[in-house]
Amino acid sequence: MAAPIGLRLEFRGGAELLFNGVKDQHVTLPGQPTPWDIRQLLVWIKNNLLKERPELFIQGDTVEKRNQLGFPPTRLYLSTVRHVVV
Repeated sequence: MAAPIGLRLEFRGGAELLFNGVKDQHVTLPGQPTPWDIRQLLVWIKNNLLKERPELFIQGDTVEKRNQLGFPPTRLYLSTVRHVVV
């Protein structure tokens, strides 16, 4: 079983408006039988952090590439320090 993972998430480029204006969040992803992948991370963010307008963040199991508010496409960066920018 994979151990829990601590991440720092950053929401920029207008994406923070979907998360009550919070740009930086520190979260711990729960342990699970298989390693986390990006799709699972995005669904977790949607289910646990997103406060409004989920259709502007994710559609189905993919990031929404174009939104009605004119935000740039959501970008997700992962590095060895487990730092994520959305």
